[in-house]
Amino acid sequence: MIFDYFKKEGFNSMVGVPCSYFNSMMNCYHKNKKLIISNNEGEAVAIAAGKKLAGGNPIVFFQNSGFGNALNPITSLIQTNKIPLLFMVSLRGDKLFGDEPQHLIMGKITKNLFTSIGIRSEILDSSKNIKMIFRKIKDDMSEGKSFALIVKKGFFEKTKNLTKFVKKKIPKTYFLTKKKSLKKISRRNVINIIKKNVPTKSCIISSTGFLSRELYSLGDDSRNFYMVGAMGCSCSISLGVAMIKKNNNVICIDGDGALLMRLGSMSNISHYRPKKLLHFLINNESHESTGGQFSNAINVNFGQIASGFNYASVSVCDDIETLISSISWCTRNDGPHFIEVKVKKITDPDFPRPSETPEFNARRFINYLSNLE
Repeated sequence: MIFDYFKKEGFNSMVGVPCSYFNSMMNCYHKNKKLIISNNEGEAVAIAAGKKLAGGNPIVFFQNSGFGNALNPITSLIQTNKIPLLFMVSLRGDKLFGDEPQHLIMGKITKNLFTSIGIRSEILDSSKNIKMIFRKIKDDMSEGKSFALIVKKGFFEKTKNLTKFVKKKIPKTYFLTKKKSLKKISRRNVINIIKKNVPTKSCIISSTGFLSRELYSLGDDSRNFYMVGAMGCSCSISLGVAMIKKNNNVICIDGDGALLMRLGSMSNISHYRPKKLLHFLINNESHESTGGQFSNAINVNFGQIASGFNYASVSVCDDIETLISSISWCTRNDGPHFIEVKVKKITDPDFPRPSETPEFNARRFINYLSNLE
């Protein structure tokens, strides 16, 4: 069975958006409790990247019609940081089989699209030598390169629809005390408080833009993963890390514009419920690093949204005392937790960018995670 090849080669989970072409593979991973269904293809890439950083070896799967959704995190996250992933993409729009009209254009360009972004690919059909293909996969991934398997209709054996998911019983969200302050605190102060008050053996994933640059300016640390692209993907990366590092606190420091870009990612966090994940939202209601444009967050109640997604706890605060007490409570109780902090918009435009390359920081972060208990 094809699944056995993937298992033998150490691909220990599947993350992605369903396609009927993959039903038998999805069933196999689901039976082993290693199937993660994401809302879109970009989230799948980010979750898989997090798992890979933490020592996992996932497969990312989706229809080729969703390739466009995955392009940003592929190019600005995994290619930039040299995080090698195996992609399994169905060839919808194959002229040999015919298909719905929305698949036809992507069907013609799928393989060339992978080539154009520097990812080698092989088309899987019944005549291909699977052992030879796995040698190519191993060679490329050992060099930090991703690889793509383009799957034709009928390659995997037919099977019934995916085994039904059992609905989880989730307790009601616990709201921590909220205090009202007349003056918003600075983002720099908030980041510093987070750094100092989370457990020592934590890891921190920070969103792209000034947020990561400000974290870096407060003291570079091997436990930090600085996002330099893939806006909106920091909480999905954090979820992937938390799925592997279940005994360590995983700290996501998100921004309001970034979170709005991929708001559905919160449902993944709620569904898979990593107990040690703390999702911080630093909300200045603006896209500050691009000139201070407003972010549409001004009329959004993120606390209510987090509650609607059934996070274990929600804290909305704008004073130091409440922030510190919220961190203390969340690190002592099962999550996932959501902590929103309202901050000033003013910032220092001269924050330094990390002097090391993204690849260096990713390798250092991998080494840090590998040494955690």
